[in-house]
Amino acid sequence: MFRAFRFGRADGFVPVHAPAVVPRRHRFGWLIGLLALVELEQGLAIATVAYDAQGDPTTVVQDYFAALGRGDAPAALGYGDVPPGQTKLLTSAALAAQRSLATPDGVQVHDTKPDGDTAKVDVDYTLHFASGDTAVHDTVPVVRDGHGWRLRSSAVPVNLAAGNGSKRGTMVGAVVPVGDYGVFPGALPVSFDTPNVQLRSPARAVTFKESKSVLVAAEVSKDGRAAIAPALDRAFAACLGGTSTVQAACPVPASDTTTAVPGSLRGKTTRPIADSVQLTVDSPDGRVKISGSVPVDAKYSDLDFNNIATSKDAKSISLHAHCYATNPAEIVWDEA
Repeated sequence: MFRAFRFGRADGFVPVHAPAVVPRRHRFGWLIGLLALVELEQGLAIATVAYDAQGDPTTVVQDYFAALGRGDAPAALGYGDVPPGQTKLLTSAALAAQRSLATPDGVQVHDTKPDGDTAKVDVDYTLHFASGDTAVHDTVPVVRDGHGWRLRSSAVPVNLAAGNGSKRGTMVGAVVPVGDYGVFPGALPVSFDTPNVQLRSPARAVTFKESKSVLVAAEVSKDGRAAIAPALDRAFAACLGGTSTVQAACPVPASDTTTAVPGSLRGKTTRPIADSVQLTVDSPDGRVKISGSVPVDAKYSDLDFNNIATSKDAKSISLHAHCYATNPAEIVWDEA
């Protein structure tokens, strides 16, 4: 059995303890530790800079519009919550349809306005439509998400309604839908079956800032005006010359509509008709209303109280007519 030795034993034995083994220290250990600490701090700094860049509201919005620009719908939707409503217009096909009409060009993200856990980021870009450019100024809401930022909504929630001319249009190959839908910012993906009409200007661009309710309605395009103008010139010239196939329906001065002899107007216009009339799409199927006061140098017959015709001068004639966007050559005269 082991017995512990103690000092001061009777036999005079004093135990000798072996010295503890002390590990040899590296003379440059302090330097290695310092370098490791510096490397760690540099790594943390690099990681922090990278994280800040990914979490910055401006960068998030830039990356979102970059995804839209390359037609990557799934990536764009990943930058925020999908808005409520139908998602049929949040597909790659829908985004391709938008980009075929006009791709956001020259996107500039600037002027971030932070407010606690939310921020608003201003964005400017241009949509190059075939009929002309549309400058867009939008404001994108973003929210803090942990240590980073996300869009409040990865698309614009809109309520779509069908207006005049909508039956001539389609959205991504289907009839114009109505109701609540999510739509990517940019060109509203509406195409028409005739180049004579186009989407009305207020609805052409979908934005986070302004697009809440969108009326899908058409207006006469530049091509439409170019097609209607000569047809209207020919129809009115035939009236003024007495050669119209519908002479009795030709316009007469508005002041004497009840007494003027139908079809009696003769003379010429003193200014191009196209400069004097308004063209308005006034029905879902694309009927175009033609109205305006046209200056003329003309005469017409008017009946007095004894039903005797007398000649009167006419300096202007109010035109009331219509045609259809799909058949602009056929002008129909309407009653005043």
